Formats: sequence, structure tokens, C-alpha cells
Amino acid sequence: MSLELIEVSKSYRLSGQSLFRAKREMAVMNVSCSLEEGRTLGIVGSSGSGKSTLGKLIVGLVKPDAGDIRYKGESLLRPQARQRLFSELQMVFQDSRSAVNSRMTIKDIVAEPIQHRERLTSSQLTKRVGDLLTAVELRPEEMNGYPHQISGGQLQRVCIARALAAKPRLIVWDEAISSLDAMTQWQMIQLLQRLQKEYAMSYVFITHNLQAVRHLADELIVMSRGAVVEHLQDAKHLDQLRHPESQRLVQAMLTSYRST
Repeated sequence: MSLELIEVSKSYRLSGQSLFRAKREMAVMNVSCSLEEGRTLGIVGSSGSGKSTLGKLIVGLVKPDAGDIRYKGESLLRPQARQRLFSELQMVFQDSRSAVNSRMTIKDIVAEPIQHRERLTSSQLTKRVGDLLTAVELRPEEMNGYPHQISGGQLQRVCIARALAAKPRLIVWDEAISSLDAMTQWQMIQLLQRLQKEYAMSYVFITHNLQAVRHLADELIVMSRGAVVEHLQDAKHLDQLRHPESQRLVQAMLTSYRST
């Protein structure tokens, strides 16, 4: 098993509460799920369902209050395992503009994780960045530009190239294509499918968009109020969804169909 979450919970202190008598809100509650190597787990839910917090828990951006997160059979809560394995986990966010330093060139953005891991000559680094940009269907010449000079879809590809630069085995996509127009979303779905095959990676794909999940995910969990309320072994069979939250997402997808 590539990834396993065992009864994972996470809460946050409500704003305006004192440290000593603070009320807490459960963002993730007793979530258990797993992902086999090379496959994609879709996590869907409305805003506030806890799906993004779950993604941050997986890659170690936040720590759980309870439960365990295991990767390749080892607990990521153990410091030694965390230090050794977290480099294999990457996360790509929805807002690519806030995910990069606008004062850095595209080359420097993509090169950053490489320079943390390897010692390369300037020419070797330039070639590596060019290869990564080509992999995400951008022209290598664009490495000398800045984020404000390219479109949102292109910048999201830069963020994907940066994630690939770390040589991950698992990528968490947190609403990574949601802010893009319909045509660009479809192009990105095709890109993610190709990259997964070429780089032999596992994906956790977080979204509120069931249509995107149907194309990308092997299996699917639906979250509501921090808990998993439904689990489909085959994400293609959306007609089998029964929970009210799942039905709301299905209706949103159908409404989107009718408006296009």
C-alpha cells in the first residue's frame, strides 16, 4: 500500500477563543482511507468539508491530533521516517499566483527543489529546467520570464514542473485545476494523466468537481463536515452515489452540463 490513513483527526481552535477555554472545530474526523501505488484517489466535497485539510495532513503541512498516516508501510508521524520520506510527497494548490514568488524567474521557481537536492552546473540546471518545462508542455525559452508574463494555466504548469523537479512518488492536487476555464481544465486533465504514466506516480486528487474526478480517479471518497460519508471503489460509477452530499455534487455537475 502506497498510502494509508488510519482514523485521522484534526481540529482547529476557533478564532477569538482564549487559549485555556478554546472551543475547537473538527476539520477532519476519524478518516481512514488508502491508496495503492500508481493509482489515483479522488477526494470530493463542498467547501468546508475538510478535504483540503486532509491533503495538507498527507504531505505534512499540518499534524493530526489523532490517528496515523503511513506511507510505504512507515508512519510519517515518526521523525526519522518523515525526514526520509516526505521528499517523495508534493502538493499542488489551486492558486498558482500565491504559490510562487512573483519576483523569481520561471527558471528559478522550477529549479528551487533541484538545488536543494543536487549539485548541478549552470548548464546542467538549465537543461533540467528546460526538460521539465517541456514535460508540462511549455516552451523551454519561457524559463527566463516571470509569473506575471504568462497565463494562469501556464503558471499552473510551472507549479507542476516544480513539483516534478522534486522527483515525487505521490502528488496531492488540491483544487489544482478548479480556477481554470473548461477547455484549459480538460487540457490539464490530459496532462496529469500522461505525467502519471510517464513518472509512475500516485495521485490524491482533491476537488468539488465530480466530472474531473470521473476522468482522473480510480476510486473516490466523499467528505462532509470532516468525515467520509461515501466511498466508491470505482470512481467511474457516479450513478452509485447515494449520500445527500454526494447527490448535491452530482446535481452541481448536471447543472454545469446544462449551462454549457
